[in-house]
Amino acid sequence: MKIMLVGSWERTTLQEVGSRFADGEHAVPPDSCTLITRWHDPSSKLFWLVVDTPDSKIIQEWTSRWTDIIDWQTFSVLDDQEVGEMLKNLLQH
Repeated sequence: MKIMLVGSWERTTLQEVGSRFADGEHAVPPDSCTLITRWHDPSSKLFWLVVDTPDSKIIQEWTSRWTDIIDWQTFSVLDDQEVGEMLKNLLQH
C-alpha cells in the first residue's frame, strides 16, 4: 500500500524541525516501510513523502510521533498500473 503524506510545519521553526530530523530517531519511516521519495518546499513550510507500507497503522503510529510540531494529511495512492487494473476491472462489469 502506497501512502502520500503531506506535512506542514507552520506552527514551529526550522530550528525545531531540523533538530528533530537531525536527531534521526524518527526521521524516516520504520524499517518495515519503504520511503519511495520525499520533497521539500522550505519557503512554504510544506513537505511530501510517498511510502510503501504493509499496514497503514505503521505510518499512523510514526506520524503521531511528530504531531506536536507537524500537521499531517495522508492519502492512499495508486500508480498508473494500479489505476489501469482497477479501471479495467470496473469497465468489465
